[in-house]
Amino acid sequence: MQIIKAVLVLGATIFLTVLLLSRFNFSVDALLSAAATASGKGDAFLEPGLYFTNKLDLVSLGLGLALGTAAFLNIMMRF
Repeated sequence: MQIIKAVLVLGATIFLTVLLLSRFNFSVDALLSAAATASGKGDAFLEPGLYFTNKLDLVSLGLGLALGTAAFLNIMMRF
């Protein structure tokens, strides 16, 4: 069952990627340029660290990852 799910998820991901790239003539550069233009941040959109504008965002993400993982015992057993 997991193999079937993996194949379906992979197939859907590949299909959506091809569909998205077809809108930009299969050019990743055109896709990133359009994303930077639409973001309102310009070329800074493609620089790392733009998502975390203050320390509270970073702390809340860390807490969410730590406590969210701790809530799922089946995931913790795999670690």
